[in-house]
Amino acid sequence: MRGPKYVPARRANASAPRVYSGTYDPASGIVPGVVDEEGRQVELRQPGNLSVMGEDAWKWLLAGPATR
Repeated sequence: MRGPKYVPARRANASAPRVYSGTYDPASGIVPGVVDEEGRQVELRQPGNLSVMGEDAWKWLLAGPATR
């Protein structure tokens, strides 16, 4: 179901909107001020060479979450 008629009602106890902005150091991959659940610094890494997964690997982005 789509459209403005199906938008959820605004809740009084909803969490504050997230702010996804800041600096990023591409050399180290560190995002300053961002930590995970265990308090460790968050690092962004390149996924590497994904061509070894084959031509149809993109389909698992769609089908993978639906299969168990």
